[in-house]
Amino acid sequence: SYNAGGTYVEGELPLLLKYKIGKNISVFGGANTIFSKLLAVNEETKTYNGTGHPVTITPVGAPSSLPTATGIPSTIAPISSYKGPLYPSNKGDLLRLGYMLGFSYEYKKRWLFDVLVQQAMVKPNYEGGTNTNAPLAVPYFRFTVGYKLTK
Repeated sequence: SYNAGGTYVEGELPLLLKYKIGKNISVFGGANTIFSKLLAVNEETKTYNGTGHPVTITPVGAPSSLPTATGIPSTIAPISSYKGPLYPSNKGDLLRLGYMLGFSYEYKKRWLFDVLVQQAMVKPNYEGGTNTNAPLAVPYFRFTVGYKLTK
């Protein structure tokens, strides 16, 4: 079986300009650079021993073959026909550029309310008919509430 996921970490470097349009309200926007790792499709392989208990293996090199007389009837292809993962392992980094737009409201010199939308462009990466980079290209919305400790 195959799955996409695991740990994902990214770093952002925004460059924003802020313009005050009223006493307590301002708008901001600019460019955003995002650095992250490529997403990949991972393979999970299970082999059953003679007792029927699953033994999880991770293919590293050439697969070993199972005994032919296990006594377990199966319609699954034998492990000797395994030719490696269907999807290549994508290891590497990804640099994306995008935009950020939002507005900020200051309430009674202490409370801050921000609304932001950002989106980064990314080249599609199709593996098995699925674009694994699609989640990285969707718009991201953020609502922030802040409180100033000093005036």
